[in-house]
Amino acid sequence: MTLLRKTGLGIALLAAGVLATSAAADTRVSKQLGEELERYVRGRADASVSEINIPELSAFDELGLPADELDVSFRTHKTGRLSGRTPVTVILNHAGREVKRGVVTVGLIAYKHIYVAARGVRKGEVVEEGDIRRVRRDMSTLRGAVITRSSDLVGMRVRRSLPAGRAWQPRYLETIPTVRRGELVRLRLESGGLRIDGTGKAGADGRPGEFIRVLNAASKRYVTGRVDEEGTVHVRF
Repeated sequence: MTLLRKTGLGIALLAAGVLATSAAADTRVSKQLGEELERYVRGRADASVSEINIPELSAFDELGLPADELDVSFRTHKTGRLSGRTPVTVILNHAGREVKRGVVTVGLIAYKHIYVAARGVRKGEVVEEGDIRRVRRDMSTLRGAVITRSSDLVGMRVRRSLPAGRAWQPRYLETIPTVRRGELVRLRLESGGLRIDGTGKAGADGRPGEFIRVLNAASKRYVTGRVDEEGTVHVRF
């Protein structure tokens, strides 16, 4: 009986020790700090952020102070809504005195569907449906604007060669000129209600809405006009 009582007591003490350790773990500074840091960052995160990665914070446990006796504050030099890798200064105060300060980098991940090159493409090629592939990417890893609609890609001309997998960006593309330099174009000379049609030679490539110089075939002089959707150059005189 004595052995049973001692064994039972030992088990009880062991269980109590486990519970005490568990309770102590719940009051670690790093645990409380992680929860408060996530709330702070989430409150300032951009609407596109779908995941927040808090770094390891065990270094703050070295203080040896109870978590519930610490006042925590956060600062970041980033302005506006937060996204991407964000350095945050953590300040801990105890009894009105600063006891620790450190900088941690939080990862705010924003996933979005974008288009990438399905194959290597060369400068001067015209983008076709088979040249694009829709993927889900973390936007914080990309620099600059990216294209999220296939209609903004197909039919555009590539301005520089791209490897397969590269995200399509507006800077890599251009619209195909309606008028090409050196070719004959239709001129429409306009003044009030008067309109005279003629021909000329384009002095530069031209897209709808752009102004280019054209050598008037009749006067042998250069005039400047606006290119329309059909390639006619409208000149005011």
